[in-house]
Amino acid sequence: MKALVLNSGSSSIKYQLFRCDDWESLASGAITRIGEQEGALARRWLNAQGEAESSKETLTVADHHAGLECIVSGLRKTGALGDVTQRRAVGHRVVHGGEAFHCPTIVDDPVVAAIRDTIPLAPLHNPANLDGIEVARQSLEAVA
Repeated sequence: MKALVLNSGSSSIKYQLFRCDDWESLASGAITRIGEQEGALARRWLNAQGEAESSKETLTVADHHAGLECIVSGLRKTGALGDVTQRRAVGHRVVHGGEAFHCPTIVDDPVVAAIRDTIPLAPLHNPANLDGIEVARQSLEAVA
């Protein structure tokens, strides 16, 4: 089983994929300068032989939705993220939970609505955090 952790910031997305039984990092990376003319993707992953590989590229990423789709596509292409049965969880960093959130919380529709209500507390970050949650919920089917 694998867990993907996302940190969707105001102009970047950082991620790390872990194997749940020993918490070994299987892949990690970042997309930076989202929404700018020239963004960047840097990533590292373990290949089928367990050896580390990495790549860096320049690309244009219009928004966080496109950035997260790029990350998920890359994880699938490298083999780091396989079929639905391998995925156990996706964790998200949310900058400000207001009075509603003080500890890890399972994301469902009411939680998304409550995070949306906290946008005025972190207007540069919580919208991007919500984008990460929404795209993960759409792109990574069968994950809590």
